[in-house]
Amino acid sequence: MISIIGSTTYCSFEENPAKTDLYNASARVSRSATLDGGVSITHSGLVHGDRTLSIYATIDAATESTLKSINETDTLINLSCKEGYFSGVIDRLRIQGGAMTMTFLVKEKLSA
Repeated sequence: MISIIGSTTYCSFEENPAKTDLYNASARVSRSATLDGGVSITHSGLVHGDRTLSIYATIDAATESTLKSINETDTLINLSCKEGYFSGVIDRLRIQGGAMTMTFLVKEKLSA
């Protein structure tokens, strides 16, 4: 179950677990060539703000209308899922024939 919470409204729906990716994170890593032919690697850790959530679901018309409204009016939203409670933005939202694809860029994790 995923819930999207905007400033004035919210919606919930069941994600497609076979396609949905709720944990996708890249560490802050840089690699540089050194003059001796080797490499220098710097690992600066991982923060939740580096995460991108890819969500797939089949939604009804009411949920579609609410999601479109949140996407068009809110700049920062909250998302609740089994991985936790996050603030962030909808980067991409595609809805066609009830099939919904959303890319959510995490700003921060608010709770576990």
